[in-house]
Amino acid sequence: MGSLFRRMVGAAKLQVATYEEVEADRGATGQALFVVLLSAVAIMVGDIRPGEVHLVANLVGGLLGWMTWVLLVWLVGVKLLPEAETKSDVGELIRTTGFAATPGILRVLGIVPMLGWVVVVLAWLWTPGAGRRSTTRAPGARSRSASSDSAGSSW
Repeated sequence: MGSLFRRMVGAAKLQVATYEEVEADRGATGQALFVVLLSAVAIMVGDIRPGEVHLVANLVGGLLGWMTWVLLVWLVGVKLLPEAETKSDVGELIRTTGFAATPGILRVLGIVPMLGWVVVVLAWLWTPGAGRRSTTRAPGARSRSASSDSAGSSW
């Protein structure tokens, strides 16, 4: 559990070392899938409104959206337009993009009156930054676009 939480914090802080760690650790696939599921549930809970009847559809839609993103990144970045240094597989992308979903967990706070919408907006903006970090710095993407990104934790 300590490893999972530490990795989630590192991913949320956009730490390159964390993304490289989970990329290399095939045992982290289950953890990454757990983070995606936790994020999807948090978003579902945070988006609950009176009279909401599509909770399961929202959850499934979120999971399908993430799976589509992984497939598109793999297809475009690894198969169609790879750089010479690009070496990746779907497992690496599942692990890195899975942990990149960590900021979405904060969206559970969307249920908090008055404050919730601020947190939702911040998490909504933060998650694509983590997604970009996960796909440009970790999955074998030792390319010009990856090296042009700073090595620190900012985007």
